[in-house]
Amino acid sequence: MSPAGPSPSIVPCCTPASFTLVHRPPPSNAGSDLHKSNCQEHQPQTYQPLVKMCTLRTRLGLRNWKCGRCTRAETACANSIPRKNRDQIESLIKSMIFLCQESPELISKMEELSALANCHTHRRKDPEDARKTKWMAAFPAQNSDVRYVEVQVMELLGSASTLCGAKAESGSCPNKIGGRKVQNFQRITDEIVRLSTYHRVSDIDYHLGMLRRNMYCSDHELTMHLQKGDYWKSKILGICTTADFGVGLPTQSVVPYEPECKSLGSESTEHCDGLYLTGQQISSLRIPEDSALVLLEGFDTTPFLILPRRNRRSPKTLNDYIHERICRSLSTRHRKPGYIYAFQAKSNPEYIKIGYTTGSVIERLRSLIFDCNREMTVLFPTPPESVKSVPNAWRVEELCHAELVDYQVQVDCTGCLSEHREWFQISAADAFAAIKKWSAWMRTTPYDPVLGNLKEKEKRKASEMDHFMSELAKSEG
Repeated sequence: MSPAGPSPSIVPCCTPASFTLVHRPPPSNAGSDLHKSNCQEHQPQTYQPLVKMCTLRTRLGLRNWKCGRCTRAETACANSIPRKNRDQIESLIKSMIFLCQESPELISKMEELSALANCHTHRRKDPEDARKTKWMAAFPAQNSDVRYVEVQVMELLGSASTLCGAKAESGSCPNKIGGRKVQNFQRITDEIVRLSTYHRVSDIDYHLGMLRRNMYCSDHELTMHLQKGDYWKSKILGICTTADFGVGLPTQSVVPYEPECKSLGSESTEHCDGLYLTGQQISSLRIPEDSALVLLEGFDTTPFLILPRRNRRSPKTLNDYIHERICRSLSTRHRKPGYIYAFQAKSNPEYIKIGYTTGSVIERLRSLIFDCNREMTVLFPTPPESVKSVPNAWRVEELCHAELVDYQVQVDCTGCLSEHREWFQISAADAFAAIKKWSAWMRTTPYDPVLGNLKEKEKRKASEMDHFMSELAKSEG
């Protein structure tokens, strides 16, 4: 259970070459004193507010007395809050300045506030009111304003995207930026958030410059808008000011700037009036000596992030699981010839990726290396150019995956932002055996080329799966 009063607060102590946290003792009338009974005569307790009332009202979005509930158009309701409720709202907010996110009474007070803040068209109480999530972030986390700043700065910078999105006359740039830039974008935003929460906004110029360089494709990375960094910085300063942070202000005033593109993390614009920042200018910016930022300059060599494994075939036996897929009819789009491949990541050699492509195996390899930022090699086919295409390549891949399902892993890729399901914890020999077996079987034309159904002869063979699999293994050997 969290304490009722504020715990010792953490104050950053900064020097040019170091960054440490120093604990500041709480006032004598706060902390554990709040748990004491009111037994000391003539010494009434004084509760220490965790946030100013005007600050909390602003964070809650109630400064202008607007409803703010989400409308059907997914915009904030601009109707006014009934005047009769405003005194009650003021009293309620006043009682909430002592609360943090761990306070047990916070939820009930937010529900009460939600009902009072509704306009005449939103009278019905909604327990799923979307405002509550945003309101929760308005309150100090564990008696500090750090969580509020984290949420607001992360929302400002946006999430990582695999696409460039720079604006052009024909629309947004569709080029991919590559896994390395995606990973660096996330690292940079994390460091900007860290510096913001530690009162270091004046030290983020270098990071904002690198952020712009890692959110565009190679065609647009050198035409990034300089004043967008000023816009971001001014917004972060405003967030920290709202949080009552002591911010290290820059020596020159920040130019207020509103870019055309509002989705700063993904859809950005290169065609704005103003200056442009070149790569040379970015490299000349000063990086704080104590910065924790480490950017990737090469391939990602970290271990795969393996998601929790689940039994994909239970309660079926393995042969039943394979049989189910053999008997499925092929749709028209799944009847294309292609190439089955097996790739291995040098950073995680215990895993092998089995997939198919209708194009070149080498091009598929290059695409994965660029998107995932992992150095990979071709295990099969060797050499890649010598292999012949296999009919119904999609089904061959599916049957390989079905046979190896008990060794399948799901990889959360921070480069392409996808969850890969084509990786298996197997040996190269096991991968070769599965690929060769099902490729050879598919070349016997087991499916009707017009209807896509499994032929009757093959159905009879597959009805005895133990014998069927044994014969396939013999033919492959």
